[in-house]
Amino acid sequence: MDFEAKQHQAGEDANISAPDEVDDDDDDEALRDILDAWAASEWPVTIIKDRYEGTYSRGQWTAWPVEPEEVPPAVSDDDCLCSDWWAANRERMHLPVGVGDSPQAAVEALRIEVRQARAKDEAL
Repeated sequence: MDFEAKQHQAGEDANISAPDEVDDDDDDEALRDILDAWAASEWPVTIIKDRYEGTYSRGQWTAWPVEPEEVPPAVSDDDCLCSDWWAANRERMHLPVGVGDSPQAAVEALRIEVRQARAKDEAL
């Protein structure tokens, strides 16, 4: 089984749903948990070379504040699912993602995303 198949299977096993299929209250709480945990330790971080070379993510590399099996499988799925996931996550963040032209740039972008999301949450 290749990496993408394992990733897709892991996502199904973990019942990770597309952003628009998640209950908003549960999603907000889950996002807060991820933001707080990651801001405290910057761990875990999963760095992935973008399957579509930035077509949907807008960068060559992505950095995620979750374990590899928790990265939404849609981001490496077919064009439609991938495009839909990125559009939905941009509209309303369900998971912070750093995007960049190098692995380091993606991690730096993730740090900024987490910082901004936490500041926005604290302002509410």
